[in-house]
Amino acid sequence: MLLFYGIGLGFGADTGLIYVEITAVGVFLFEICFSAVWLHFFRFGPLEWVWRCLTYLRLFPLMKEKIRSQE
Repeated sequence: MLLFYGIGLGFGADTGLIYVEITAVGVFLFEICFSAVWLHFFRFGPLEWVWRCLTYLRLFPLMKEKIRSQE
């Protein structure tokens, strides 16, 4: 919506179908990479964490604990 409709950048009417599809694939690939990096450091996604806290009425740790290597 933010890219193609008038409330955002408004590229919808002026952009051809192939460019819309390329943009969609690019956004999808970005989301995959961002999610992989996010889940490397955090236990849950941000909305999942909020939902769990509201459901169980307690705060869950968001950050992953660092595992110390045994020497």
